[in-house]
Amino acid sequence: MQRRRHLSVFNEGPGAVTVLIGDEKLQIDESGGTVLLDYGCTPGDVTVELEAGDVVVVDGPVCPDEEILIRDGEVTLEPAETGRGPRPAAART
Repeated sequence: MQRRRHLSVFNEGPGAVTVLIGDEKLQIDESGGTVLLDYGCTPGDVTVELEAGDVVVVDGPVCPDEEILIRDGEVTLEPAETGRGPRPAAART
């Protein structure tokens, strides 16, 4: 089985978010998402800036076997291939 190498971020919450991954600054609209092709693991933590102004930091590295899911002000990591439920991943700062 070939290992997944793409990193996915999905925003299912109200409002747009900004996601900082390494040198990448991603703007993701409400009900939007993005996939970083052939990205591999993040070089460190992932920072999510919510539209309301809250900042959530996900401990890194985050690897392609997990998806970053933003929903109702919460950020979780969810298994990318199995689709099982999310697990807590972040602390609000």
